[in-house]
Amino acid sequence: MVLTVVSDVVTLKERGKYQGIMGSMVLLGRSLGPTIGGIFTEKATWRWCFWINVPMSAAAMTVIVLLLPLKRVRGGMIGKLKTVDWFGSMLTLAWVILFLLGMSRAGNQFPWLSAAVLAPIFIGLALLGLFIVVEWKLVRLPLIPLRIFRSTHVAAGFMTSFFSGVMSFATLYYLPTYFQVVRGDSPIRSGLLLLPLVVIQVISSFGAGLLVSKFADYYWNLVVGFAMWSIGLGLLSTVDASTSIAKLVGYQLFNGVGAGQTFQTSLVAIQAGVERKEMATATGLRNFLRQLGGTLAVTICSTIVNNIVRNRIADLDLTAAQADAVLTDPTQVHTLSLSVDQQLVIKEAYGESYMSQSIVND
Repeated sequence: MVLTVVSDVVTLKERGKYQGIMGSMVLLGRSLGPTIGGIFTEKATWRWCFWINVPMSAAAMTVIVLLLPLKRVRGGMIGKLKTVDWFGSMLTLAWVILFLLGMSRAGNQFPWLSAAVLAPIFIGLALLGLFIVVEWKLVRLPLIPLRIFRSTHVAAGFMTSFFSGVMSFATLYYLPTYFQVVRGDSPIRSGLLLLPLVVIQVISSFGAGLLVSKFADYYWNLVVGFAMWSIGLGLLSTVDASTSIAKLVGYQLFNGVGAGQTFQTSLVAIQAGVERKEMATATGLRNFLRQLGGTLAVTICSTIVNNIVRNRIADLDLTAAQADAVLTDPTQVHTLSLSVDQQLVIKEAYGESYMSQSIVND
């Protein structure tokens, strides 16, 4: 909604600058989040990671009420609710949940070829096909008007948004886990070690927005950004338990520059290729695809990590409770009653699995 408001009140020429500022604020929050979360987890209770959203949401609502210029809405609520694509919305919810349910089960709770995995995946894909037919033929005001995909550069923008979600969410999720499990860092230290990635993202996103506004060209920002991001992910795929802090910082800087260059620039590219009446739909779809990519990435990478670790620890003399604890919460490797050799094998297994998921993202 915030991005839709910005696109509504700012001209296309200035939009890159303002969306760069918005992207910087989002990334700044991401940079503070892991550190604050680590402090809560280590010094207080993890529940504060959720309670802190209450005062922040109250502050955001206050700002909206006092500062956001609102126009009086024409028409009645009942009439507007009748125009909502409820069928398309429910189909979207259904196919996404079923597909992700099957992917999350695969290799963890059930074998890949079991009915518990394949049934929700194929039913979800069938519902996705039904959703496309409904949006194409049956709905007067579709949730996603398929005509916006006619433009090749808009379609490319949606595709890059999906894959940027895959790369960014998986990296932000697994780097702190790598720090805590493989390196043995505390939650606070793991949050601090993530700062090079997210701080450079803030700077890069803001700079990219200024460049787009100044030169009215987003093409080279995207090309250079994704190239650097690919290099950064390739470098992250080489890390192990002995990787130095200097290398970890350098690898994160590559990823941060690439992610920041593309974070909002792809949205500007999409908005430049659609009509004004489709601006909100295109913005919402872009963010949905980015979130879907991130959710799918974490699900798939979790499956990869668990399968690799399960195979590696199968030969260790672990009790069922210890094995479940290691797979459920790998940070417990430092607190369970394990021998030095067992801890070393488990750390190497997680290091290998994190390298594998970086290669998948790359």
